[in-house]
Amino acid sequence: MNDRDPEPKICASCGEPFGCGAKLDGCWCTEIELTKQAADLIRNNFKYCLCRKCLAKYSADEQIIS
Repeated sequence: MNDRDPEPKICASCGEPFGCGAKLDGCWCTEIELTKQAADLIRNNFKYCLCRKCLAKYSADEQIIS
């Protein structure tokens, strides 16, 4: 793995492996907008990162609830 490869991680929500690009330019996690409530829910329930699919689900669920 070099500095340009996503870091391998396991989603804290679904358990699926994914490549975390948080240290790379243009990471997908910065593209998903979360409400403060959704961000707090994730922060309070998960110690580690979520995959794109799960993060998007929390974003969509929160928008439906709001």
